[in-house]
Amino acid sequence: MKGWLKGQWRNGSIFKRTTLDKRNRRRKKKAGLEEDLNTAAFSENDAVKSGTWERKQVKAVKRRLIGIIEETQRRGGQEELAEENNSQDLEKASLYEYYGSILRASNDSQLVQEHLHTILSLAYKGPLEVKGIASALGLAATRHLQDVLKVLENFNEKALENNDDDNQGLLLGTLLFCYGHVAMTIGDQVLPVTDAIASKMITILGASPLDKNLKRTFLVVVLMLLEAIVVTGKAQSLELLMKGPLVECLIFVLEEEPSCTLDDRMCQDSMLIMAELRYCA
Repeated sequence: MKGWLKGQWRNGSIFKRTTLDKRNRRRKKKAGLEEDLNTAAFSENDAVKSGTWERKQVKAVKRRLIGIIEETQRRGGQEELAEENNSQDLEKASLYEYYGSILRASNDSQLVQEHLHTILSLAYKGPLEVKGIASALGLAATRHLQDVLKVLENFNEKALENNDDDNQGLLLGTLLFCYGHVAMTIGDQVLPVTDAIASKMITILGASPLDKNLKRTFLVVVLMLLEAIVVTGKAQSLELLMKGPLVECLIFVLEEEPSCTLDDRMCQDSMLIMAELRYCA
């Protein structure tokens, strides 16, 4: 056996085989590295394509949505087009939901925030846009809650600064409804942000406390927030720090309005909210 090994070593067979094995290992390693690089390159290219496609999608949806809004505004006074307007309203609602769904699926935070600003700016188009805007933001919030809250905060600041804006009441009402809709759609995520949302709602009401429409929206949205908390099944363990200020706002809404101007629905909502607040710590 030793003689055979010695012979193999002398004629270089072992050396050649060892060298060949090393070369094969290097080839395999290189091939594996190239495969990894190709995979990474493909993934990167795929990500770029995905981002480009997302931007094209939201651009197309935005263009169509604005087109429908402007067409509806032009023709809104024509009774003979009521049926056509109804179909456009349905398409518009679907587009808002589609818009929100695209943003929810996106991994691009900058893209999400950019188009959330675009969606909120549609509030200037009129009160018919509020429900669609809130729906889109609610969908996006299920995956991008912090982005949604950041955009709402920025929009809130701008709305509060424009005291002379004729649309301020509409903008504030839109913001309120958006906060309520977001709370209703984010599930258990609502618990750690409940006080922050309640605080924003109180600030918005305080910006125009004599606006009766804003008061009505405030009552509806507080109910939405409380319902969102109750649905989690953790209302009794939640320490709601803004409970006192919320009650004060409700009392203000009831006391500041003469009894003759308060309809039964408004009073019932206020009483219901106060009853619901008992279940929060």
